[in-house]
Amino acid sequence: MRRIAGVVVFLLAASALGFAQQGQAGARVPTVTYLEESVTIDSAEANIGDLMPLGAVVSTSAGSLVDIEFNSRNAIRLSENTTFVFNPNNI
Repeated sequence: MRRIAGVVVFLLAASALGFAQQGQAGARVPTVTYLEESVTIDSAEANIGDLMPLGAVVSTSAGSLVDIEFNSRNAIRLSENTTFVFNPNNI
């Protein structure tokens, strides 16, 4: 019985973690899907696959760009010399 309870607790925790990462049902955590040249997220060099936490500041330098995918149908492209603060209320 304890083993079953432990498995149930684990599954509930995993589900809660997945929901916390997704937020609203069906939504994904915004992710960098493409970039050229120098792009930073919160002053750290960005890489493809990086996640965009709430409040993150994305900056592009001269000659750079970045694509950020919000879910399978929505994305944003930031061109050179742009600063963007990720806040869903701004989108």
